[in-house]
Amino acid sequence: MVGSLAFRLWYFACAWSALNLLFFYLGSKLRTDGVVKSFVPVCLYFAALLLGCLWARYPATTLEWVTIDGIELFVFGITYLTALNVPRARMVDGLAFLSLPAIAATLFLAEVDPEASRSGGLALAVLPSLVPFAWLRLRQRPLLSGLALLTIVVVTITSRSRTPILATALNLVLSAAVFRVTWRGVGVAVIAGLGISSYEPLRRLALGSWVRFTYQDIREEGLLIHAENPDVLRERINHDGFHLMAESQPYGIGYMNYLRWSEDVYGYGSNLHNSYQTWVAEGGTLCTVAVLWMLGRHYWLTVRLGPESKALAIAMSGLLLMAWFHQVHQMPMLFAMLGLGCAFARPSSDSLEALKQSGDGASTAAGV
Repeated sequence: MVGSLAFRLWYFACAWSALNLLFFYLGSKLRTDGVVKSFVPVCLYFAALLLGCLWARYPATTLEWVTIDGIELFVFGITYLTALNVPRARMVDGLAFLSLPAIAATLFLAEVDPEASRSGGLALAVLPSLVPFAWLRLRQRPLLSGLALLTIVVVTITSRSRTPILATALNLVLSAAVFRVTWRGVGVAVIAGLGISSYEPLRRLALGSWVRFTYQDIREEGLLIHAENPDVLRERINHDGFHLMAESQPYGIGYMNYLRWSEDVYGYGSNLHNSYQTWVAEGGTLCTVAVLWMLGRHYWLTVRLGPESKALAIAMSGLLLMAWFHQVHQMPMLFAMLGLGCAFARPSSDSLEALKQSGDGASTAAGV
């Protein structure tokens, strides 16, 4: 329940952003430049999914899920417009320090119900993407940024969820490679991490994560954690997904149709826990091309620009790693990053304001 609530906070955030943008609009201050061009790849992606209704095995299922997941268009648009109208530094600060409240929630969950936090719920879809922004702020705000990185690392390591741990590690490595290392902030995070690691419930959860990686029992100081048995169901889903990727071309079986297909074949419904399988096996060739354009455009816009945009490229890399094991195509963070990438490629609101003020100053001087 907690994870589900944290996930839905994105929609509350979108509603709040929409309200603020309405006030901007009423005050004739809302920037909308580039919105149509930015929306084209994302709209074509959803159009490709919707077109699959014409040949899907279960057209009603495809229509239902395209309609449900169409809310990501709203997420993309709100994120784009917000980033376009809010000073760039404030947006980066918001992403850099968004993780800080998560440590209190994790400590509370670990104390009340250790099993509730495998561990952090759906919020784990968000935290790895915040790493490059926190790293980017290490020089300006070493204490807060170090605590933000510490929060992300602690929550993910104790989550017992392997993919967010790997995505966080990848984003840390990429951030260290792309941005200068500020050892003061890193030192704060390491020292605080050593202190927190002595807190018994978190230490026990971290060992639980280790067991999930090694598939071996661990015994330490009287504590015994048993390894998990192989996930036969996940292995079957993965096998089916790769089989359908080849068999279903060029049309695909239809978006989210594996859910119904597995119910008919095995007697239970399950999603493909792999976005690449979803895009290729369910969406077909047309969807795959749309995804390649959408993601390729994101990297083209971000890797060539300043550090804030490069942070978006790093965050997307972590999400694409998670996509190998999770349904990232249904996560708001994916479309938020896409919206930010398009907005950050345009002049920031603060730079335009400075340019306007300098122009007004020059006009006044000329008049004098």
